[in-house]
Amino acid sequence: EEMPRVETDPTDPQSRHAGKLESEQKLRSLGIPFCSFRPTYICGPQNYNPVERYFFERITAGRPVCIPGHGQHLTGLGHVYDLSVAFCNVIGREQFTTGQVYNIQNTQAITFDGVAK
Repeated sequence: EEMPRVETDPTDPQSRHAGKLESEQKLRSLGIPFCSFRPTYICGPQNYNPVERYFFERITAGRPVCIPGHGQHLTGLGHVYDLSVAFCNVIGREQFTTGQVYNIQNTQAITFDGVAK
């Protein structure tokens, strides 16, 4: 797979996130104002999908941490607090944010090997 990926790359129809894109397209086609956030891996308290738990549970149990591919693909983490700040920053700014899609994560990318370490 070629890296890096860019916004104009075709969307993988098998992606579990394809529904997000379809929802955005439907809202646009209906003329419904929206603003969409696409966080990468969310971490922190009260996260609906605590991905970091996977790593901690495997390490605590003495089990290997499974890493996709060669482990050097880049990803990003985003803390729930930072994501909530981003949500709050669009409120009252509809003239700028309506129809916008924000891919959001930490300012620094990390490899999957790096996440596991």
